[in-house]
Amino acid sequence: MNASKPGVALAAAAALLLLFGCSAGRPSERAAPLPPMDKARSGSEKADVAVEPTISIVPKSLDNPIFLDAKEAAQREGKKLGVHIDWVGPFSTDTRRQIEIVRWLIKRHVAGILISCNNPIALEPAIDEGIAAGVKIATFDSDSPDSKRLFYVGTDNSALGSAAASTLVGILRARHLLPAPGTVPEHPLTAVIVSGRREAYNLDERISAFKSTASRQLDLRFLPTLYSNDSISRTIDLTGQITDSHPHLSIIFFTGGWLFYAPIESMKGYAAWIRSGGIAVTIDATYPVLTAAKRGLVQGVIGQNFRQMGRIGVEMLYRAIRGEQVPKLIYTGISKVTKGDLASFLRKTKNYEIR
Repeated sequence: MNASKPGVALAAAAALLLLFGCSAGRPSERAAPLPPMDKARSGSEKADVAVEPTISIVPKSLDNPIFLDAKEAAQREGKKLGVHIDWVGPFSTDTRRQIEIVRWLIKRHVAGILISCNNPIALEPAIDEGIAAGVKIATFDSDSPDSKRLFYVGTDNSALGSAAASTLVGILRARHLLPAPGTVPEHPLTAVIVSGRREAYNLDERISAFKSTASRQLDLRFLPTLYSNDSISRTIDLTGQITDSHPHLSIIFFTGGWLFYAPIESMKGYAAWIRSGGIAVTIDATYPVLTAAKRGLVQGVIGQNFRQMGRIGVEMLYRAIRGEQVPKLIYTGISKVTKGDLASFLRKTKNYEIR
């Protein structure tokens, strides 16, 4: 291959921009692979932290659009407070890479780190190392509760799972599928849970609360939980397989909205299952999920407030950097989307195009 050809040069330039580039004047965004991790900041660079502290936000991955609201709100709050916001994470969910990123940020002497943990136990040592080194570290969206992190800001995931189960009960009641009081159903309804990563603390809390709340009011037979590793394509495959192989499947609970980021054409088997009477409840009231609900592809939607996670996370870290006391737990609320207010939710929800 001749490296002097214009096409090759353009491709190389585009690859470098994708890996390391960020527009002038905009908060930086990086993904693995990382710059050399043995290059810590010099003493003069440390001095800059007092003038404009850097808060680095580490989502579970950069390819999950659920974090875009948090990113936008964090950048806005950072600009207001005079804080540099550094958005850095693995392209896809990768615990090892998250750990490397946290340790690299510690060596850069950033003032604060806000992280959504892929694996709360695996990340404990890196978080504790950062705290010992004087970096203010907090979690959002997915906690590491046994680490020394300063605080968690995000959803009460137990309340979220319970709300999803209560929503399911309401749907079944509206369809006259609940047994009469004092009677035992002839056949239990079959349900399956489709989740992200098996070790994700926030998703595990949702599953436990959903099962616990549902079992108090419903007779459900749960199939083994399906784990998609937070992958949209994997969620499509798993959902298609389960609806094809279990004709008596009645209910799917999605702990996140991965399926609904896909084109409608890619979920034909699932759509046929819905048309035949299948009931789906999902977490996350993003624009694609709400659009799917409008088309009848999901009957129950429970939303989280990622804008509040981004805004409050930056504000509280800024306070901690300034030596102020901050609360250990900050819950950002949940919302139930009903048919009556679906149009209203769609109007006020930002549509981030997925390219």
